[in-house]
Amino acid sequence: MKARTAWLLLVGLAVLLGTNPAAAQGQRSPYGVEEFNTYVETTPEQTPDPAARLQAIEAFLQKYPESVLRAFVYPNQASTAFQLQRYPLCLQAVDNFMAMDRDQVAGFLQQSNLNATQIDTHYFAPLILYTYSFLQSFRNGTPQADALAARGAERARQGLELHQKLYAAVPPPADPAARKQFEDDKLRQEAAFRKVLAFVAYRKKDYAVAARELAGLVRLTPNDPTTNYQLGLSSLQQPTPDYRTGIWHVARAIALNVSKKEDVKEYLTKVMSAHQQVLPECAADQVNDIIAAAAQSAEPPASWRLVSAAEVNAVRDGLTLPRIFNDLKTGGETEHLIWLASCGSELPELEAEVLAVSQNPDNLVTLAVAVTQEASDAKQPDIEVRVVAPPEAKNLKPGDFIHFTGTVSGYQKEPYFQLKLKDGKVKAEDIPKPARRGGAAAR
Repeated sequence: MKARTAWLLLVGLAVLLGTNPAAAQGQRSPYGVEEFNTYVETTPEQTPDPAARLQAIEAFLQKYPESVLRAFVYPNQASTAFQLQRYPLCLQAVDNFMAMDRDQVAGFLQQSNLNATQIDTHYFAPLILYTYSFLQSFRNGTPQADALAARGAERARQGLELHQKLYAAVPPPADPAARKQFEDDKLRQEAAFRKVLAFVAYRKKDYAVAARELAGLVRLTPNDPTTNYQLGLSSLQQPTPDYRTGIWHVARAIALNVSKKEDVKEYLTKVMSAHQQVLPECAADQVNDIIAAAAQSAEPPASWRLVSAAEVNAVRDGLTLPRIFNDLKTGGETEHLIWLASCGSELPELEAEVLAVSQNPDNLVTLAVAVTQEASDAKQPDIEVRVVAPPEAKNLKPGDFIHFTGTVSGYQKEPYFQLKLKDGKVKAEDIPKPARRGGAAAR
């Protein structure tokens, strides 16, 4: 977020609360006239140029290192540093402010005629600037990275707590345009806090916490592909993976055109195949269906469920060709389950009538065969098998009867049902031998 935009968001909230980010001299001022006049030089009103203002702030802090007016000077320093994109200085200024005795600061602010909600706002403004600065400046690999990450999460938690408290206390404006701006600001600020919390948790491999924060972030920004992807990853990498949430949100990220989406789709296919104990190619159509569904909804519908490996394996234990045919024709969940269970399975020796023989340029033979009487009578092959052995299968012709095996690789339902097999092998003795040329051999 641009520095000026972030500061305007905070000023807008301050206006709604009737606060003014400048010191007011109470009846019993805990500072002298010279000290106050030096402080005035640090304010935007007195020193509009931000670079000159930072110099005035530094001069004040050197001269009055224990001044209670630091309660205003540090937030001024944070906002000015943020405006100049000096993010490390912004972080340090907020840390210095938060290190001040809270009771002493509150008492001083009360003398400046701020009520409890306005005092909370005075703390909230630096915290949101801290969060934006952290997101802009944090780098892994630095000596202080772990300490900075921990402090960033602490500040984000403090900011989120005040965010919820303040926005619950402040009624939104009546004007429609102002109300929309109010709600947009509220959303952006909460999203920033949750982004930091999720980032730090993910960095520590605390995937459960990362998933919790990212789930809140997705509710705020449901169409952000990166956030959906991060939620999906965090859910899948927990000690006990949350496959329902993880798979859905990775799929939604793909639907929203996440960066390198083809690689992400390959990853999702591998996750699905491992979860259901099926081959990746057997999960491909299912993955496409989930991506299409996730494009329409930020959260999985209550009715949506993933078939488990236990269900798939239970069906595999009783797999027969008649059941494969019948269940694939049935449709719905029955069709889906039998496909996952049968895809990639090698069918034992089958008997069939050859209805057609074709050969591609690579000399691979494809047989269209009928294994049921119904298919034979209709001359509509109910199995298509790509044969890899023996090469003499090219000598087969319509009307021959064969025994063969093959691996389930696909199926069609229109214009008629047909199961497709690959890696087919035909029993050699069923293949007619070509007639010899030149008649009988000489004795």
